[in-house]
Amino acid sequence: MEASILMLSSPLASAAAHHAAAHYAAALAQFLAVRLLQVPLDDGAYSNSSSRLVRQAGQPGHGGPATARWGGAPLPAAIAHCPVPEQPLLLVLARPLAGQIAALTQYLLQASTLPLLVVPAPATGCLPPRRFALAADGEPFVLDQGLRTMHALLMTLPTQLTVLHTQLPHSIYAQGDALHAVQSCGLACRHLAIEGRDLPALEPAAGIMAGMAQASTDLLVVPVRPRHRWNPAFAGSITVRLLMQSPVPVLLLPVSAPPASQRAA
Repeated sequence: MEASILMLSSPLASAAAHHAAAHYAAALAQFLAVRLLQVPLDDGAYSNSSSRLVRQAGQPGHGGPATARWGGAPLPAAIAHCPVPEQPLLLVLARPLAGQIAALTQYLLQASTLPLLVVPAPATGCLPPRRFALAADGEPFVLDQGLRTMHALLMTLPTQLTVLHTQLPHSIYAQGDALHAVQSCGLACRHLAIEGRDLPALEPAAGIMAGMAQASTDLLVVPVRPRHRWNPAFAGSITVRLLMQSPVPVLLLPVSAPPASQRAA
């Protein structure tokens, strides 16, 4: 089954932002030798209220899988009805207007488990990206669909991966834990250059931004756990602050906790 990249067209981004994202998605698809497909998003059913989006989508374990809708149709249904039967690697979205970033990205993270690449305008850094930074708090995680995406990026492009760790208040994890979490989830390919940086900062997003500048980052990868995707306070999260401030594209990577046996190991 062929792989593809899905370019989401949203009326909640400026024309300049959509043009930048479309150019980035097309170039990335060319370098990865995959198809680029367009998926329009209609804002007819959109609400700027994060709490309403959460109620529409349903909480995990309460009423089954997410049924979040955009324009009256579930996003997974739109993906399933692509013109050709392909397996999408990731979704690409132009960074929405400032007041819409949190609600739209949370909606997409709830509606699909595909990685979501949010592209600012203008997007700085090399294209294709060569220097990846991954923000890791040290807590172990596993990748589902995102592992295929990350392998496509890291094994196709001559990349370097820097693991950025900022110590959260009352955290039990250190920089070594952050590196181990990335290696254990399958991202540490044998040929991949990987390093870790500990970033002391009063505010984690500020530390991550400083680390990105030090590493001349082209692409920021942010793991997003289920408890964050469904958090009513998502708008005030570190993830949203990074989305709003990052000068380079941000890849939101849905992750989950490893099985108990793997955590014990």
